[in-house]
Amino acid sequence: MSPLLSVLFALAALPAVDGVLELRLEGPLESVSLDGVRVPTRVIADLAPAESLKVRVPWLPVDAGTEPALRLIQGQGGARVESVQAAPRAAPAALARRPLPRPIQRPARISAVGWWLFIGGLLGVMAARRRPMGAAAIGALFSVVLCALPLTMPARPVVAVLEVGSFGAWWVQVGRGSLEPMPSAELELETRPSGASWEWVVDARDPVARSWVAQAGEATTLVARSSSPSEVSLSEAQNSFQPLEELWRRTAAGEWSWHGSWAEGAPLPPAQEGGLLPTWLRSGASPGAEVWVGRLLEAPAGAQEAWVRVILPGKG
Repeated sequence: MSPLLSVLFALAALPAVDGVLELRLEGPLESVSLDGVRVPTRVIADLAPAESLKVRVPWLPVDAGTEPALRLIQGQGGARVESVQAAPRAAPAALARRPLPRPIQRPARISAVGWWLFIGGLLGVMAARRRPMGAAAIGALFSVVLCALPLTMPARPVVAVLEVGSFGAWWVQVGRGSLEPMPSAELELETRPSGASWEWVVDARDPVARSWVAQAGEATTLVARSSSPSEVSLSEAQNSFQPLEELWRRTAAGEWSWHGSWAEGAPLPPAQEGGLLPTWLRSGASPGAEVWVGRLLEAPAGAQEAWVRVILPGKG
């Protein structure tokens, strides 16, 4: 019995299996898909003849009763599964109970072409203002063209929060339709609504900057939770973490204060007026807990907005 089959039989005893797959790809090969997994997965490699590559799919729902098979899509090279390992552990229950980040849906906007047409139509109407019928015809024509132009829908931002507590530090990312989770040995991904269809697209063409992108329908919310090696230390004496664009603090007595920007290595700035904290960041802390909430000056790769939320249990 092969080692791979032994691992799969061991995983078959589990009711639901999340695994980490190690793949060996050999060129010439452009892309490959996986069968025998519960989520469609496609790996883009673009390997030349005689080139080989080991690719790690960090988190994958595996059908424990079926050996993952590989189906070549483009290319004449080879591909095989070298190992299947069980995912290390799920995210802590205390982390799952914290409020999820909320991406803000931005309104649609008129494209640049539409604005140029509007200006052109306005100038045309002004030029023909001495001929009412001509001005009306020009205005009607440009109105029809502007109405026919599609509105530009801005991409929904991916929001990331570094949650810190007694369970350690975990990144939580939320996006709509598409999400690039941070690489981690302890990574899990879920959909809202639960059970919605999605797929992995692993881009391994650049060995230095590989990407794992989860893709789903526009109406599906993707939530990724991944462990972080970062150590977050915020205190009145010093910011020993990262520069924060804004900072809020809640004392154990439940009083919130805004302190503006906070440079790395600097002491806590004095409380100031202003600074409205999003509602979803205010909830999730039990009475008597000290809370630090900061907006990061620079968001990590794969996110357009990033926060850190530290909840320290009360001392009483």
